[in-house]
Amino acid sequence: MKHEESDIDIRSEFVVMRSFINWHKKYIEWWMKKLKISNYGIVWISFFKGLIIGLLIYHFLIN
Repeated sequence: MKHEESDIDIRSEFVVMRSFINWHKKYIEWWMKKLKISNYGIVWISFFKGLIIGLLIYHFLIN
């Protein structure tokens, strides 16, 4: 019985994760249309966002 319960938990977590991924894809597509940018533009925005956040974390927490 214990094994069957864990299988159900894993399946339900998979369904939740899959729905989150689908929501995120739709959200990114909405921003792409709104800003009129390509996938490549999204990659550059993500890169600079990560760079800025990383530098802020370094400056305030590590330095």
